[in-house]
Amino acid sequence: MRESPDPVASFYDAINSRDFSLLDQSLAVEWIDHQPDGRGDKASFIAAVRHVLEAFPDLVVQIDDRIDAPSHVTLRLTIRGTHMRDYLGIRGCGRSVAIRSHDIHRVEHGRIVESWQLEDWFAAFQQIGGLDGRFVAGNLR
Repeated sequence: MRESPDPVASFYDAINSRDFSLLDQSLAVEWIDHQPDGRGDKASFIAAVRHVLEAFPDLVVQIDDRIDAPSHVTLRLTIRGTHMRDYLGIRGCGRSVAIRSHDIHRVEHGRIVESWQLEDWFAAFQQIGGLDGRFVAGNLR
């Protein structure tokens, strides 16, 4: 299999094009997706992205800033989409959202071997009215 010249760009191209086969070009077989609830793999990542795309069908990830180091790539991203279907119990409202994400990818031999992603979904909930006064002093009611 041919190595991708830019596995990080292919990673985001897979999301934006909905062509998850591009992940085969960018991710190592043993890729680890570090998530708050534990480690994920390619299958769990694709399932999570598809879940988000169901609610935000026009979602696009824009790379705003990129810093390349010998083994790591750090990105500042903007994720935009329109909330059209239920997401985490919040009914689709047709509102556009824009949230920030900060991602770090460790790259070896032309493939991403580990990823850390921090998306500001709290901002999305604010923009779609999902908190609806239920957030008080750091706690959901």
